[in-house]
Amino acid sequence: MQNLFSGIIVSFREGLEAFLILILIFRFLEKTNNKHLTREVIYGFVSSILFSLFLGFFLFIINLQVKRIDEFGKFWESLASLVAVSLIISFIRWMINHGSEIKKYVENKASLHLSPGGIFLVSFFLVAREGVEIVLFSFAGQYHWLSIFIGILLALFLSVAVYFSIMKVKIETILAITLVYLIIQAGYLAGYGVHEMLASLKTLHLIDKHHPLLIKVFDLSSTILDHKQGLFGLPLNILLGWYSKPEWLQFILHYTIVFSLFGYWFFKSKNKENILFLSKDVYNKIIQHARRDLPLEACGYMAGKENTITEVFEMTNIDKSSEHFSFDPKEQFDVHKKVRNMGLKIIGVYHSHPSTPARMSEEDRKLAYDKSLLYAIVSLSTRKPIFKIFRLEEETPKEEKYKLI
Repeated sequence: MQNLFSGIIVSFREGLEAFLILILIFRFLEKTNNKHLTREVIYGFVSSILFSLFLGFFLFIINLQVKRIDEFGKFWESLASLVAVSLIISFIRWMINHGSEIKKYVENKASLHLSPGGIFLVSFFLVAREGVEIVLFSFAGQYHWLSIFIGILLALFLSVAVYFSIMKVKIETILAITLVYLIIQAGYLAGYGVHEMLASLKTLHLIDKHHPLLIKVFDLSSTILDHKQGLFGLPLNILLGWYSKPEWLQFILHYTIVFSLFGYWFFKSKNKENILFLSKDVYNKIIQHARRDLPLEACGYMAGKENTITEVFEMTNIDKSSEHFSFDPKEQFDVHKKVRNMGLKIIGVYHSHPSTPARMSEEDRKLAYDKSLLYAIVSLSTRKPIFKIFRLEEETPKEEKYKLI
């Protein structure tokens, strides 16, 4: 009975740890219009199960000959943990660096460019990290297969409940929750990988039990804070990466990574660039308008919310000139009214240069009546159109960075 209970606890703890990360990644992909990449999560999960069964059985067969199952399990878990950490940290850095853009992509139903291979590998190693060891010990008779099945089923059930509970949560919240949990787990996995490596070295008699590397910072494993089965320690382990008896090297690496990543996130959030976002649809419409009105200058308004341009309104160039433009007053009134009714605001004016570069001429600066607006110019003087956006600061045009979404 004790063996059955231990197997349930171990498989539940390890299963829930991996499933929660996969669930958050799954929901993140859906929220960022990358639903097609959720299959990579599934492929990684299924592949890791098959790999765990194969490698676990293979190591068990070897163990029958050399009787060192514990060393195999610890060495594998150390290696897989460190590989998983490198993948998770790269994903964390990507999320932090692109955090300000994600909401804009979602609002405009554009998909972020994520690596299918990276998503697959993260899913694969998160599950295989523990899967191989559980399968190995199951074959060896340490845990009954029924206890493992029950524990994993409970972990899966709880993870699915979490998945549906965050269905209507805003993308900013999903992003924050995912980042916090991934950072916590990255630190834990790095420290745990070192711990398992040290344990493997000890069982292989490469270092003795009194070696300085094995000195514990503290040992609370006999209390309710035990990270494996303690009443408080177990949930703290799953949610916050708590470990009840860390070595110094494990402890330092664990919390160095956690605080470094949180610090990096804080620094990037405080020093983020104010990037202008332009929908690809707006960009294409402006280019098409400029080409269609050749040899005259094309002109129009750009509208949207905050720093995101989502709508374009073509206007008539009543000057009918290839060197300058003027709006039709009636069209101007109608467009402003339409923009207000849409709950948007005029963000900028665009016009084309049929045969000159994409820069604000003296004439353009004189006609820029509202300094709060942006001024976009598309040049058709080269084979490929050149599109630039400017902001006027004390009569001097400053080019604005923009990103297509």
